[in-house]
Amino acid sequence: MMTKSGNWKSADAGRERLKRENAAKWNFAVSSGQGARKRCVLRKRSAAAKQLYVRLMSQVTVSQNHISDLTTQIEDLKTKNDQRLEEINSSISLAEIKEIAIGELGMKYADSSQIVTYNSQSDDYVHQVTEADK
Repeated sequence: MMTKSGNWKSADAGRERLKRENAAKWNFAVSSGQGARKRCVLRKRSAAAKQLYVRLMSQVTVSQNHISDLTTQIEDLKTKNDQRLEEINSSISLAEIKEIAIGELGMKYADSSQIVTYNSQSDDYVHQVTEADK
């Protein structure tokens, strides 16, 4: 038969065994009170990690909102730019340009003898620097 002290000893031994198993599972020692301190440190680190995570997620949300605002601004500016370009293009009158070129600047259409045809293998732009050979 076991005495009360024997039951307590076996119960204490069982609790100590569970503590050691849990301590090994979480990689910290239980001997001489270190386990409690390490659990406390682990809880503090866990709380700090949670706070850091919440802060970082908040920053990510703020950044995403800022990016969304900037994207909206870009779209608005593109729309305004397209509208302004259309206004400019619609305000140009080719007839008015022709009238000013001929009437005020003295320009006239080229004669057939002044036209030089150049055949190219590509669709590149040609800029004439000197007189072409005839």
